[in-house]
Amino acid sequence: MTILEELLDSLKKSDVDEQLRIICDVITKEEILEPDKYEGPVGANIFLSLNVLCEKSKKYENYICLEREAQKQYIISHWTCLKNSSTQTPKRVKAWEVKQHLPKKIMEEFSEKMVFLKGE
Repeated sequence: MTILEELLDSLKKSDVDEQLRIICDVITKEEILEPDKYEGPVGANIFLSLNVLCEKSKKYENYICLEREAQKQYIISHWTCLKNSSTQTPKRVKAWEVKQHLPKKIMEEFSEKMVFLKGE
């Protein structure tokens, strides 16, 4: 059983928003080593924001986010800003509507978009 499946199994009685919030919090704790120094997109409706190392754009910082648009409606967004720019904050450059409704499927779609942005 994968970590995602274990989390979903323990959260079955929660609603989708709560399940995704908890899953994203666990991923954030694992992936972001110094949360106080993280300069990526943040906000109340950004459930997950991760830095993506893109092969094609070496002079930009790229981020992928899972955002809640409304209850049980999500988008996956691509944000970017110049590297080593202390004055520039990331800007959203692209967004994809999430057509899935189950937490596991939403996270799979997020993973697919991350692979796409990496250029693999």
